[in-house]
Amino acid sequence: MYSCAFALDISVYTAVHVNCGTTRWRRVKWVVIALLAPEIVLFTAWVQWYAARSMVLKLNQIAGSHQGNFIVLPAGEVCTCEVF
Repeated sequence: MYSCAFALDISVYTAVHVNCGTTRWRRVKWVVIALLAPEIVLFTAWVQWYAARSMVLKLNQIAGSHQGNFIVLPAGEVCTCEVF
């Protein structure tokens, strides 16, 4: 029984990706949350994805109104489009 719980803990620990520069205890806290209530982790990831997507769309609107257009892709890449 302990080996099963240990394997689950290790797999969740490697699957949880918190922001860069955080402490180990913050990551351990998220692992405990993921073990007890995984829907909270899923909801948090969805909120972060939605916020990032909204920012990309706003940046694309701003970029479209300027000369020397560039497009910010959802992956974070910037595509420069030259006007002939």
